[in-house]
Amino acid sequence: MAFASEAARFGDRASISIRVIHALILREARTRYGHQAIGYLWALLDPLIQLAILATIFTLLDRHTPIEVSLPVFLLTGIFPFWAWRGSAVRGATAIESNGPLLTYPQVRPFDLVTARVVLELATMIVVAIVFVVALRLAGEPFGSWIDAPLNLLGALGALALLAFGVATMNAHLSRIVASWSEVMRFLARFLWFTSGVWFTPESLPPALRDAVLYNPLAHLIDWVRDAALTTYASDHYSPTYVVFWGIGCLFVGLFIDWLLRISGYSEAH
Repeated sequence: MAFASEAARFGDRASISIRVIHALILREARTRYGHQAIGYLWALLDPLIQLAILATIFTLLDRHTPIEVSLPVFLLTGIFPFWAWRGSAVRGATAIESNGPLLTYPQVRPFDLVTARVVLELATMIVVAIVFVVALRLAGEPFGSWIDAPLNLLGALGALALLAFGVATMNAHLSRIVASWSEVMRFLARFLWFTSGVWFTPESLPPALRDAVLYNPLAHLIDWVRDAALTTYASDHYSPTYVVFWGIGCLFVGLFIDWLLRISGYSEAH
């Protein structure tokens, strides 16, 4: 009976949390994109601009992709994972700070605020990725260019979600005690853009530089996505365990900070 009662209470809390997160996602979407379609259009234009810039650089420098695959496919398999992570990490850093008044409602918790932002970011990137895949298919790029090992790709996307949520959680709670942390995260994200393998592969780097780049979990993640998605690419330079370790580690740090703040009586208003 005690177990059934606890299970029922857990189910009730989970149901409330799901409804709260759903409402927060809708609120975040309206705040970020507005009520007009032009707001959502920017979500498509952002990666398109990045693709155009990188493709222009490759063309001007007369560079070729380091693997046998079309330039748009190679670049987009790097851009999408990085942007999904970056959007979650940067927006997650301000999730609690910018929604402080909502925490006066007993149903809303910091966890819900972070989760809503990460889910919206990842869902947006999934929709944008599908639009790009369909557009390239209409331009002659076969669907088979994107999925080589479906289960491995699913694992990579799951690890991306874990890493994004872990870093977002850590950033959200660090921002509660370090006022400028969100700006630090923006700077760090710009640095990681150049070291995560968006336009190169670990195999194409000199050994010493490759070893340095592979301290970055995003370099492992992007290489993992490409290994699973591209039929012409196979790599043994990435470690799924390393990516998962970083995701769980960041999540633990974030939750630990939240626990410390709660037991210390720290006010959410801060």
